[in-house]
Amino acid sequence: MDNGQLADLNIPVSTNQSISTGVSGQRRAILRNAQGNYILTQAVNLPFTLVNDTNDPPEPPTPTGGCYEAESGSRSPGTDLSSGGNASGGQYVGGFDGASRYVDFTVNVTSAGNFPLTFYYGSGEAGGYIDHAINGGSVARLNGISTTGGWNQFAASNAVTLVLNAGNNTIRVQGGFRFTLDKICLDGGSTPPPTPPSGSFALNPPTLDCGSGNVVLSVVNSNGSTVEYRAIGLRDWETGNVLNVPSHQRNGTTFTFQARQSGTEVSQSLTTNCAGYRLGLASSEPVEDADTGLVISPNPSSGRVSGRFRLGVGERGSLLVQSLTGAVLQSRAVVGTGATQTEVLDMEGEPSGLYLIRVIGRATLSNGSKAQTGRVLLMR
Repeated sequence: MDNGQLADLNIPVSTNQSISTGVSGQRRAILRNAQGNYILTQAVNLPFTLVNDTNDPPEPPTPTGGCYEAESGSRSPGTDLSSGGNASGGQYVGGFDGASRYVDFTVNVTSAGNFPLTFYYGSGEAGGYIDHAINGGSVARLNGISTTGGWNQFAASNAVTLVLNAGNNTIRVQGGFRFTLDKICLDGGSTPPPTPPSGSFALNPPTLDCGSGNVVLSVVNSNGSTVEYRAIGLRDWETGNVLNVPSHQRNGTTFTFQARQSGTEVSQSLTTNCAGYRLGLASSEPVEDADTGLVISPNPSSGRVSGRFRLGVGERGSLLVQSLTGAVLQSRAVVGTGATQTEVLDMEGEPSGLYLIRVIGRATLSNGSKAQTGRVLLMR
């Protein structure tokens, strides 16, 4: 320094070296490197407080999105950790066969908002669903989980919208049916919508994506409490706002979509008009499940339905009618004849909507084969 002290800073520039001095007033430091070169710093007034005046850019904020592998979450007892899969070659989680089975993910966002979330799942059989909850709140359900060709062959689900708080949030994937989980991916999110203007609670006019068959429902003048949605012929009341229209109903079918909140129900109608899609089947035309050979007729139906199927000679099984959530509405014991046989189901007491018809034989359960499953639409 100016008083004759020298400091050897022949060390990596990424480290700091302190020089103690008792002098005051305006001073400069003289630095000498290994090559004998001298460097004179700018003048400073002593004593002083060291500050960063290099104009370095600020640290980037904590990301508000990203993917979280299923094996990195906190798993409940009974969930299965397996290896393999065509998505990443890593691990995935299965065994979601009850509400007590779950994987918790902790995600951190810099500010509160609405965040789209996608599940990367595998399924060897169609007709599944994924249950999920945020920060210990009510359970929501994503329906329409299609087969991916195998339990370790993964695909992205439709996105669901989550309302997250600033800071840490817990996303729980639980229960559900017919899926394994590879990872979840959270998008960047958006600022929550402004408080709606005063007025009546209402459902926005629905629109249909002809490619995916999805109808995304939304409301105005919500009071902030839970909103449920349904459509006669598609799905009963649930909190998920994405409903899927089957391909045979995407041209010339009229649906009534409904929303309810705090006891108030509102509705909007939509007649599908997707070019290139055939009209819904006439009531006399049977529908055969391409995978299992189960034939259901008429479909759509007004109440009485015939199911044609085949079981081995003397094979005992069950013929089930289920809701899309898996609830068993009817059950009947059947015995196979070795040939095609027909059973008539009386569904006149069930409300309009979409139902599953399943035939499960004992041989099916023992050899791991798929149950014979089809869908029937009740329309009145």
